[in-house]
Amino acid sequence: MNGSLTIEQLNSEEVGRLGPLLVFLGMVVFTGIPGNITVCVVYWAKSKQSGSRFFIWWLAVIDTVSCFLICLEFVNVVNQFTYTNTWLCKFTIFLTIWPVITSAFALCLISYDRFQRVCKHNQEQISQQKAKCMCLVTVAVALAFSWPALILFGTYIEEISDQNLTSSTCTIQNEYQGTTYALLYNGFLWILFFIVLFVLIVCYIIIGKKIYKQMGLRPSRVSNSDEPKGLDPVSRDDVSTNTSLTVQNVFRENTISRNMSTLSKRSTIRGQARARKSAFMMFLISVVFVVSFLPYLILRMIGAFDATFVQSMSDTGRAFYKSFLRTYFLNCAINPFIYCACATTFRQEVRAHFRRIVSRFRWT
Repeated sequence: MNGSLTIEQLNSEEVGRLGPLLVFLGMVVFTGIPGNITVCVVYWAKSKQSGSRFFIWWLAVIDTVSCFLICLEFVNVVNQFTYTNTWLCKFTIFLTIWPVITSAFALCLISYDRFQRVCKHNQEQISQQKAKCMCLVTVAVALAFSWPALILFGTYIEEISDQNLTSSTCTIQNEYQGTTYALLYNGFLWILFFIVLFVLIVCYIIIGKKIYKQMGLRPSRVSNSDEPKGLDPVSRDDVSTNTSLTVQNVFRENTISRNMSTLSKRSTIRGQARARKSAFMMFLISVVFVVSFLPYLILRMIGAFDATFVQSMSDTGRAFYKSFLRTYFLNCAINPFIYCACATTFRQEVRAHFRRIVSRFRWT
């Protein structure tokens, strides 16, 4: 920062350096909102069929809400040194952390559901009603973990000595900068992150082992022994005319039984294949969540230990710092693209919905 400038001019310079961040947030909003709404529409009817589909619908709802809340983040970014509304700052941070933690818990529920589908497919699966109750519990638990943000965060007032100016920033408030409270909260978020990471790793390792075993034991096609067979020629010759009707009935029952067994096996194989593909898709979503959230935790922890961490940065370094603090917003927009890449049925449903919308516009 150089020259004799007003705080508004310094703010404009800082916002100019954050241009790539504003572009990133804009892309998240303009792709995330329609993308997640599409997922919500596609999975709304399906969510009534099983708990698995309800979990996906619920995750899309959280991401949609998060995308709309990014509009509050724009206020934060464009007021780097001139953010004076303390309560708006508090609720912006709170309404950012709450959905992120809720998403983390939702991914844990999904990983457990995938574990059930792949490893215990013969047992009773999570119903829609049970899935609803589990999601409501995660919302309440995430709220319990998020409310300290309403206390710790707010406007941070700082004197810019070389400019004889006073800046006001939306971050941890002055009285909590470098204190044990900020350190404990960031440490608590780290613990929560590791718990979520542990659950995801354990579930998907078990799922991966099960899939590997299934792929190794799966026959290339249904065995010929499963196909309906006729009676053995020798036994047929021994059948008397008086018992031919009985033999025909037995043959018919055996044929039906074998057909049903074959269809059941084929249905089980198809169901297991769908479960494997779905598990892989949700594994990718979990990986993206972990990778995108990690920079926020690392930077917040460093800042909690070192109160001068941000102040000692260069202008460019500070711009990178503020950008990496928001990489977790990537989760709000990327999931629909993963669904499109991994789920054939989802792509077909999207095309069908698009055709219906286009046909309605044509008729009107």
